[in-house]
Amino acid sequence: GYQLQGINALNPDIWHKQYTRCFGLFDEAITHLLLKEDSTQVAHLLNLLTQFRLNSADKLKAVLWQVHNLTLQAQYQQAFNTELTVVGAIFPEVDLDNIKQTYLQCEADYPTSAIIDLAHRPFCDESLHLHHCQLLSLLINAAKELSIVPLMQVLAVAIKLSLLRGNSTYAAQFFAQHALILARVYQQYESAFAFVNVA
Repeated sequence: GYQLQGINALNPDIWHKQYTRCFGLFDEAITHLLLKEDSTQVAHLLNLLTQFRLNSADKLKAVLWQVHNLTLQAQYQQAFNTELTVVGAIFPEVDLDNIKQTYLQCEADYPTSAIIDLAHRPFCDESLHLHHCQLLSLLINAAKELSIVPLMQVLAVAIKLSLLRGNSTYAAQFFAQHALILARVYQQYESAFAFVNVA
């Protein structure tokens, strides 16, 4: 489509002068290709994207596209490793080797859902919060595919806290994003509907 024609015409000078429009071409094209499950073309565009400088929110969005694409290819271990590296960089205070314990500690420390410990950062804008929620959701789903029980239990702890104490704004946002990913990436529509109700 016109997005691919535009992408092929890009160069660093145009990218610098028209960053938002240029990235928008990649956004529209990759979103469309993921819906078509054209993983080969998505991988090609992600490779092209590496030659351009991205802001922090768009870097994270590119990682989400990469993980989604790896999931389409059933490369769950690679998807999980990519997510874990990024989560570790964003949230260095979280002990990823003992993440269940981190969440159990949240149960004692927070009045609402433990999800806010990962998804909520007061210095982040709304788009970054959405990306954090999506990243956490994809990480948990990859853990499920790989039968990594402690990370799967993170979700159970968060749901229990929300049902017992109510949702925080950020917990509700996480559950909504989790439902979206369950539906779009995994076609698990009944589970997605259940998480919409939790949100």
